[in-house]
Amino acid sequence: MTAVDTKGGIRYGLELVRYLIMLAIAATVLTVISAGFISLVVVLDNIALVLLFFLLSLVASVVSFVVVLGGLAGLSYKVIADGVSIGNRHAEHVKNNS
Repeated sequence: MTAVDTKGGIRYGLELVRYLIMLAIAATVLTVISAGFISLVVVLDNIALVLLFFLLSLVASVVSFVVVLGGLAGLSYKVIADGVSIGNRHAEHVKNNS
């Protein structure tokens, strides 16, 4: 007897794909914002504004990196925790039916 049926596995996989797509969209938006700040740096002549937009670009890039890293770490944690939870329920079910 398996702990997860095919329908449940497909549903879980689709939830993970949806999560990864949302994570990719968030990272893309932050990266586009960072690129926009860099493009402003190229056309400006004022050194103070160049420095400001460069720092804003750097902050947006770091936030994008942290969002992706945190999102992937959270995804790993969720997959492991869900697997352990389902395995424990399956083991308890098998133990009670023996």
